[in-house]
Amino acid sequence: MKACVALLLLVASCATVPPAVQAPALAAPAQYPLDFSTRQSLSGDYDGRALAVDCVVEKVGDRLTVIGLGPQGVRVFSVVQTGTAIDAQMYLGDQRWPFPPAFLLQDVHRLLLTGDPHMVQPDGLHRFRSHSMWVEELWSDGRVMRREFEDGVVVEFEGGARAGAPPRHSRLTHGGRGYILDVVALTFQTLENSGP
Repeated sequence: MKACVALLLLVASCATVPPAVQAPALAAPAQYPLDFSTRQSLSGDYDGRALAVDCVVEKVGDRLTVIGLGPQGVRVFSVVQTGTAIDAQMYLGDQRWPFPPAFLLQDVHRLLLTGDPHMVQPDGLHRFRSHSMWVEELWSDGRVMRREFEDGVVVEFEGGARAGAPPRHSRLTHGGRGYILDVVALTFQTLENSGP
């Protein structure tokens, strides 16, 4: 999803990030009113390397869980955000995170936990603050087509995203970290007792 920069985990042995990199502050998942579960296929490019992994993302109340799956559904990693606390686990060998795990969650927030899932905006550009960052969205025909964050990260939604649901295909481009991520939503469902 998202953001799911966790694809980098698959190339952790050949990727390096300076130890001074700080994890971003993330809003508690409970600030986003919609609970959901989604399975996504991710592919992309990081520093000239091809990446691919499936992720299961579930948001329930104040808990956001991202599980990375390798071939035959083998669990590669998990990252859980409860409130503002983050716990990350690697399941294959001695691989290390090439960056703070909050970056993975930040991309999930950018893709799935930004904006009001119950509000449809009129056509045009709309600017607002989300998770302590300015965001500009382009809306057309009741769908958000593009989302740009003040740090230059751009999310493009093929065919547009309806309020509260991702489109089939999204692309997240993060020039500052040097990656492009294509996200295909294989499944998406809202969970009961979420939102008004």
